[in-house]
Amino acid sequence: MRKPFLALLALLANPAFGADAIEFNRDIRPLIADHCFHCHGPDPGTRKAGLRLDTEAGFFAPRVDKKGNEEPPTIIKGQPDKSSLFQRMISKDEDEIMPPPETHKPLKPEQIALVRRWIEQGAPWQPHWSLVPPRKAAPPVVADAGWNTHPVDRFVRARLDAAGLRPAEEADARTLLRRLSLDLTGLPPSPEFLARHLPKEGARLTDAAIGAVIDELSALPAYGEHRARYWLDAARYGDSHGLHFDNPREMWPYRDWVVKAYNANQRFDQFTLEQLAGDLLPNPTESQLIATGLQRCNVTTNEGGTIAEENLANYAADRVQTVGWVYLGLTTNCAQCHDHKFDPITQKDFYSLAAFFRNTTQKALDGNVKDGRGPIIHVPTDADRPRWQALPAEIQAATQATQTARAATEVAFEKWLATAKRTDLEAELPPKDHLARLGLDEGQGVPAGTKPTAPLNWQKNGRAAAAPVFSKDATLELGNVGDFGTKQAFSVSTWVRGPKSNAIVTLAARMDDARDARGWSLYQEGGTVGFYLIAKWPGDAIEVVSAKPVAKPDAWQHVLLSYDGSGKAAGVKIYVDGQRVETKAKVDKLASDVRAETPTRLGQRSQSQPFENGSLQDVRFYGRAVSGLEASSLAKVPLLPGLLAAKPDASQKQMLREHYLATRRSGAREAEQKLARLMAEQKAIRDRSPITHVQEERKDRMPMANILLRGAYDKLGDKVEAAVPAALGKLAADAPKNRLGLARWI
Repeated sequence: MRKPFLALLALLANPAFGADAIEFNRDIRPLIADHCFHCHGPDPGTRKAGLRLDTEAGFFAPRVDKKGNEEPPTIIKGQPDKSSLFQRMISKDEDEIMPPPETHKPLKPEQIALVRRWIEQGAPWQPHWSLVPPRKAAPPVVADAGWNTHPVDRFVRARLDAAGLRPAEEADARTLLRRLSLDLTGLPPSPEFLARHLPKEGARLTDAAIGAVIDELSALPAYGEHRARYWLDAARYGDSHGLHFDNPREMWPYRDWVVKAYNANQRFDQFTLEQLAGDLLPNPTESQLIATGLQRCNVTTNEGGTIAEENLANYAADRVQTVGWVYLGLTTNCAQCHDHKFDPITQKDFYSLAAFFRNTTQKALDGNVKDGRGPIIHVPTDADRPRWQALPAEIQAATQATQTARAATEVAFEKWLATAKRTDLEAELPPKDHLARLGLDEGQGVPAGTKPTAPLNWQKNGRAAAAPVFSKDATLELGNVGDFGTKQAFSVSTWVRGPKSNAIVTLAARMDDARDARGWSLYQEGGTVGFYLIAKWPGDAIEVVSAKPVAKPDAWQHVLLSYDGSGKAAGVKIYVDGQRVETKAKVDKLASDVRAETPTRLGQRSQSQPFENGSLQDVRFYGRAVSGLEASSLAKVPLLPGLLAAKPDASQKQMLREHYLATRRSGAREAEQKLARLMAEQKAIRDRSPITHVQEERKDRMPMANILLRGAYDKLGDKVEAAVPAALGKLAADAPKNRLGLARWI
């Protein structure tokens, strides 16, 4: 049976409880701290006579007077009449008595008597309570043995007797069930629960019944949720960065890990090991990586003006403080600037602990984004997990198959390269449903079937043939080419030299701004490429943009829009230089037809967003959605004929090889398409999966840190290796000097 709610106070577990034995930590240290530490404590600035009463040596080590003569210790064990500390406490001389009258902190007679009894009992001294090994205590003997039903009761009863108190009557069954439910789950018992477990009116709950209730409540998910709350408070858990904008960050898989650990009744040593060093275990599982989120719950920032090195120092200090509070029962904080005045932690100890946590890959700035710029892992849902786990092996096999297929074609490729002609390449451009092409490479005049709104300026601008430079007034009207409705699949491709401006500029459009912007438009805004499909803006429309900047200013790129006629943003694909780019839907609520009664234009919508100082060439319209392979051909084939004219270099030859494999070797093409599908599936699962922040050790160095003088990030003192506080021992000789060694030591 698990009884997680039973936690004995150290006071009750003391072997001397109920007896006359004096305990230093419980009885003497608080008295000395209150009355003596100001002049004889840890602060050298206020210390007098060179006497320290916060250390064992201060009580029992021989002293040396101003003349260099050795004097007895302040405490002679077992002999209060020879102990100068005690004699000064009982002195009648105002110049001798301690504490001095001017401190206005006189000792009470019962306090002085307590010190006398302690000395008479041999003045047993104790270090900080967290450093005292626990000992099993024999339950005290009490008069009313019939009241006791558990050894714990004897400790409680002895203390009650010592205080002259009588125990309260045993709570009724309903109250006990309510207390158990609240303690184990944080929730009151349900009526159904009470109906199952309440005994007959007036009957008490038996020990067996209480045990069954505890087991039932401990098996509920709410048990782990309730107990985890306390741990998560200590772990400073939060789903936001904590500073500056305090933006959201995803940490909840770590929260769920803690809940599951409690519900599984995980051993505390393993619970600790995985949180402090899960990433350093051999072949760590996803669960063990998630557990290291304990170290990533600290406050982070991306605030302008903060200093990277200072942030990293703060992050490490936070982890040292957390380890001190949670695992050592010590406040390490003070040792960040100087040796601790109370706990046995030196400044060197603090930064030796910090070294364990400074050897990580975490960035100094979190970017104000949910992934905090890593390290993170993706945690797929239960529905996605089978495919997520199977995909790496499938991708590896598909990669090997692709490499094999490519290698098998090398001889045939060299033969093709020796005989290939320009006309062969141009014939490979997709012909199906090709509605129109404007070369825009004449160098002067305008193409047939177009209407310029003003004279065009033609420049080479890095291309083999001159291209028109559009302006606010100089655009091209194409008439009915591109007259598409909502249910019409279509594609538009063009070579683009974008302007340096970040303004919204139109590449191609059939859009009537005067009629609620009805129609379609392919545009650029700064580095992004976007597409509008509008019946009425913004309530009946689609807008899709590239998720990241992809357009380069003042450089030629191939841009292709493909729309499948579905009326959904998911049916829109954008390709740049033959590669599909990641997109996001800004608006996705199209219901009506978008057909516009206005000419199709290059370089402008009907009334706005002119393509100033930009150029277009090789503009093509298709009456269908162009595939990814065709998008690649449209981007690459126009570049290839020139490579055949002269001996291609290695990179140019590789371009020709890729084209050959894509168009003439179905086996290699199918293998690559399969690999692409698998990688796209893996990416899709990754993109929709939650993330969680984890810890990751740097592999290029051993854990080291500098002592920071007065805690200042830029005042570097001695360099120290990772180590545990000297007063608490040391790592095992064969233990790694990293977080794994620290976790095993704890």
